[in-house]
Amino acid sequence: MALRRPPVEAVPILVPRGVGLGAMAILGDRCGAVLEDGEGLRLYWFVAKDTAEDWNVGSTRCVRSADLPPVPPPNLTAGPGPRWRMCPGDNRWLTNTAALKAALADAFSSAPAVRNPTAHDTPRAS
Repeated sequence: MALRRPPVEAVPILVPRGVGLGAMAILGDRCGAVLEDGEGLRLYWFVAKDTAEDWNVGSTRCVRSADLPPVPPPNLTAGPGPRWRMCPGDNRWLTNTAALKAALADAFSSAPAVRNPTAHDTPRAS
């Protein structure tokens, strides 16, 4: 049975949606779970906690699990509200950090300018 919440060893990475969709295409089946916020503006990947301390990739950032939008059921892929772009599975929560960094770098190089996510971009609790 798939977990309803990210595992404790996971760190969420906030990514602007346009760049995130490009990174998903680049990663293909190497992509772990990807959560889309309810507004369709941001995507969240999950990487291993011990690999995220030096995260510094373009207009992306690590966020606290408490700042995630409500986590939907494991197979919810349509809105309204938060939904999965890539559903989590028993072993599909985490994306390899090096692969995600490389995919994001490639996606940023081919995407139009993306503004930095700021504090007001952090999802609010409902």
